[in-house]
Amino acid sequence: MMSEGAAPRGTERRKIEAIPLLTVVRLVVGKCIHARGIEMEHVSLSIDDFLNQLPREWSLDEAYKRTGSLRCMQYLAARGPKVLVSYYQSWITNNAAEMALKRGDIEALKWLAEEYAPRVSITRAAKVAAGDGRLDVLEWSYRNHRDRVEWGGAEWCEAVSAGHKDVVEWLRRHVKPHKEAGPQLMLDAARAGDLRVLQWIRDEYTLPVSHALVEAQKGSQWGVAKWILMNCEVEDPSIDMAAVAADGAMEFLQWAYSNGFGRPTSHALETAAFNGHLHILEWLVDGPAKLELSSSVFSEAARVEKHKNYRKAKPSGP
Repeated sequence: MMSEGAAPRGTERRKIEAIPLLTVVRLVVGKCIHARGIEMEHVSLSIDDFLNQLPREWSLDEAYKRTGSLRCMQYLAARGPKVLVSYYQSWITNNAAEMALKRGDIEALKWLAEEYAPRVSITRAAKVAAGDGRLDVLEWSYRNHRDRVEWGGAEWCEAVSAGHKDVVEWLRRHVKPHKEAGPQLMLDAARAGDLRVLQWIRDEYTLPVSHALVEAQKGSQWGVAKWILMNCEVEDPSIDMAAVAADGAMEFLQWAYSNGFGRPTSHALETAAFNGHLHILEWLVDGPAKLELSSSVFSEAARVEKHKNYRKAKPSGP
């Protein structure tokens, strides 16, 4: 038995302090109970449960979504079931980890990966980190939890699509894309304008580039499209001239036309007019294509030009 006024035993004190409690409960326990040398763990927890207003139906990821608080997650985890179904724990851990990354809460991410669910895959976290350009998180994952990430696929595609050159360079030094990811990675590289990755993946896995030409045009990556047309065999070596006109890429438009990779139509006139590219419009009408300018296209071009001039003339500020 511990007499009144006796010092609390260290192991019991540490056991209680390891359990997250509401701040007000810690204050009461520290000032009114521990100060008198009394150790009553069940009393501390009972007070805490009585004052706790967190909805009991909240899952760990729901709590973090609503509060953005690592301590709130730790609080719920300490009171939740000791054993969770593996796929459920993986699901909520990855949900919370993704939110932590989006918030820049690396402390929460590390707690989830290293304390709450130390055996759960963190592939999704690596994917999100690559897409957000968080090289520090990728390096931490690779250094400390390499076997918990399925490297060589999703993180490559995310980094290339988002144009994070530093992440891509780091991946090239440490992680080789697996063959199954090659086709998608090449398409992502074409759409993002990363010619270096496109060339590397094409050569590494001997991949056809017909679909890459389509993706390059979707991303308005005319330099990539030109390289493909000049250096590769494609099933349909044609260019969407309306898309080029809409983007205002005069030099590429002229090159594609002169090399027989596309013939502009009235649709190219419409997209040029709608996007305010009068220089494209003039070339399509007065240049070698000799397209006829309809009254509707002329009116649209005039409207866009008037709007542009109005915005330039309008004074800025309040």
